[in-house]
Amino acid sequence: MNPEIPYDKSVNIYPGDYSPSSELSLWLKKVREKLSFDHSGKPPVNLDEFEHDYRIEVIVPGVKREDIFVYLNNDTLTFVLLHKNSEELKNTLQIHEFETECLERNITLPENADPEFISAEYKQGVLILHIPKTKETVKSINKRIVVY
Repeated sequence: MNPEIPYDKSVNIYPGDYSPSSELSLWLKKVREKLSFDHSGKPPVNLDEFEHDYRIEVIVPGVKREDIFVYLNNDTLTFVLLHKNSEELKNTLQIHEFETECLERNITLPENADPEFISAEYKQGVLILHIPKTKETVKSINKRIVVY
């Protein structure tokens, strides 16, 4: 038994019922604290820099391409993901953690990003945006980016 995990003798398990021990509950709490995924409506994002461009990858499983909206407002990219059939899925699944009705994420672009020529594609549950670099001064742009 792990000495840093308190043992609770008062935990009674009734036959047929599942009641996690305090040791298991504490372990699950520690695991949840270490997980990097934030369940508060923000999908996880990777931002990589290459020689001529930036690439942003957003994990969005179970979403149709037409339910993904990407907007650019000045130097901020906004991703909005809508799940139209989330109520149907909630009624059929026992545990449902990664899909909500609406997810939103804002990302501030680096100063040398060229917002005029951003391209977006959605493949196998991953939204990928390619943002070219520029050496010129970037003007403010407000537009919607089409996801292919």
